[in-house]
Formats: sequence, structure tokens, C-alpha cells
Amino acid sequence: MGRRVLNLLLLTIILFSFSTGQYGCECTNQTGRAKWTFMVFMNGDNDLERWADSDLDEMKSVNSTNDVNIIVQLDRYYTNGAWRYRVLHKYLQEVWSTDTELDSSSPDTLEDFVTWTIANYPADHYALIIWNHGGGWKRKTLGLRGISYDVTSEGYMTMVQLKSALSQVGRRIEVLGMDACLMAMIEVAYQVKDYADYLVGSEASEPIEGWPYDDILSELVSNPEMSPSTLASTIVNKYGIRYNSWSNVTLSAIDLSKISNLKDACNNLALALNTNMSRYKTEIQKAIANTEFYDYSDFRDLYHFAQNIYNSINDPSVYTPADNVMSNVDSAVIAEWHSSNLAYSHGISVWLPDSSRYNSYYSLYKSLDFATDTYWDEFLGALYSN
Repeated sequence: MGRRVLNLLLLTIILFSFSTGQYGCECTNQTGRAKWTFMVFMNGDNDLERWADSDLDEMKSVNSTNDVNIIVQLDRYYTNGAWRYRVLHKYLQEVWSTDTELDSSSPDTLEDFVTWTIANYPADHYALIIWNHGGGWKRKTLGLRGISYDVTSEGYMTMVQLKSALSQVGRRIEVLGMDACLMAMIEVAYQVKDYADYLVGSEASEPIEGWPYDDILSELVSNPEMSPSTLASTIVNKYGIRYNSWSNVTLSAIDLSKISNLKDACNNLALALNTNMSRYKTEIQKAIANTEFYDYSDFRDLYHFAQNIYNSINDPSVYTPADNVMSNVDSAVIAEWHSSNLAYSHGISVWLPDSSRYNSYYSLYKSLDFATDTYWDEFLGALYSN
């Protein structure tokens, strides 16, 4: 009798291990369609690995439910392979793993994670958070020009590649979040506008601790009926509360349905500045120099630049399109928070380089949709021509 009980106990343990993914089985959501699936593409294959564990601990303070799935793909630096987890209270349920080293800078790796998650954890709404280093549309540090730097492959995902990955998913992502530095740029937003409804990102560098996932996910689990715009705004609000006493911190939520109108407004301003370059070149240069910037002098607040143009050039052919840019930024940004020392932040930055950076990055900038569809690059070229 004792041996029979022991055998039943061992069988129960083995079955439980398989059900939780301990042996690498691909366990899927068995609870039907959720309200939200919250996906985190966590590229820890770099110097941020220890902070991945910290953010996972925050997530584990919240429990996936029938209404909200919290799904993470983790790529580590010191260990080959990658893992997918369904986050449960104080526990990570392994639902997929591989011993093969993944290149988390590859758009194919991102697309595979998103399509797999959507297939296995269907929901009414999807949020996708890209967790890693970020550099807007470009950055020299770490060789990064975009997002998701992978040390093992020494690669990064450009904005052109990010667009390619999202285009293969097969549906729009309601909330596209970038838990990474410097990603709230018009160039980034315009690149992804056809594949997501809302973009959440920072004009400035982020604290290394990243987003407050415990506070964000607690709110979502408590209110799974929240709309995509509410979730995007909630992320900004919780972030502002967490970093209220910090300096040099920003976060904003951008309605991507408004980005085409903002692009048109930027195009008209660029045309006006280009047309009047010989008359107002000095005023334009001063406007740029006095505009709020973030980490690098060529990443500057778009609204503040237009405001400086509006205030410094008394010519309706110039200040009217500048005013239109400000109005469209206000329309596109649905939530914005910044620390007090970045008082002229409004939620969207733009590339305004000096002559050396313009010459260094011009050929790369031309590959962006924003550069292709506007005269912004021609305006910059006129500004720095002889």
C-alpha cells in the first residue's frame, strides 16, 4: 500500500512538471480568449541582464489571469538559449525554451515571439514591450542605431527592421512600448504607425531600473477592460509616479493615428524654412540651439523647436506652419510626463543635428520613412550647405 501511494505521488510530480513547462514543453493558454496579452521582448543579452531579473521580480508580484496574460521572452548574456514564460504570482511558468543562441537584435526573432504568443495566448488586445538599450533612430554608443542591442551577435535592430518585423505579425499591436532610451521620436513613430495604435517611449534616456512593471500590471489586472489608450496613459502615469523625484526623465504616449497629420505639419514647416533659409538662417540656428535636447545635442523636442521658430521669426509664411506643428504635437501626445529640469519637453523629439552629425548620419537618415516622405532632410541639407 505504501509503495502504491509513493508511485502515485511520483506520477503527480511528473505530470505537474510537464504542465508547468519544467521539461521544455510548449504549454499554451488553456483559459480561452483573454482581454489583454501583455508581451515583453526582454533582450538581456548585454550589460542589462541583471536588471532583467529585477524587472521579472516586479512582474512576478502580479499574476496572469483568465483576462490578462503576461508573457515574456528572455534572452540572457551569460547563458546560451532563450526562454518564454507566463508570469504567475512569485513564479515563472516556462512555456517554451531553446538551447540555441538567439539573436535578439534580429527582426525575425521579434516577429517569431510575437506571432507565437498571439497564436498561443489569444486576446482582444495586445501590448508589446521591447526591453533593451535604445538610441532613437540612431546612436553611436555600443554601435547602436535603433533598439535591442545583442552583445553576442554584436547587432541592433534598425527602425527599418523593426517595421519589417511588425509588418509580418498579421495584426496591429494596440500598445507598442519601448522600455529603452530615446525612442519617442517622430522618426520612430512614423516608421511604425501602420502596425500599432499607440507608442509609449521616452524622449530622454531611461533610468536603468526601467518601467515599474509591478504598478503597471497591477493596474491592468485590476482593470482588464481598460482601453488601449488608457493602458498607454497608465504606463506614463505610473512611470511618472515612480520617478517623480528624479532628474532627466521623460515618458510619453503617442496616438499613432495622428502621426500622418503631424508628418504633414513637419513637412510644411521644413518647406517654409527651406524656402526662407537665406533670410532666416541665423534665427533658425538660434532656435535649434535653444531647444530642449536629450543626451545628444541632435535629439531635440519637436514642439519646443517649433515654438522657438514661432517666437523668433515674425513672418506668417514661417510662424503659421510652426504653430501647426505645435497643434499637431498636442493632438498626437495623449499622455506625457517629464522631470522638472526638462521643462520644455512635450513628448516627441526630432533629429536636429549640427553640421558634423548631419554629414555623418545623412545617408542612414535617408532610409527612414519620415525622411522619404518629408522635406526634413532637405531642410537640414539647406541649413548646412554653403
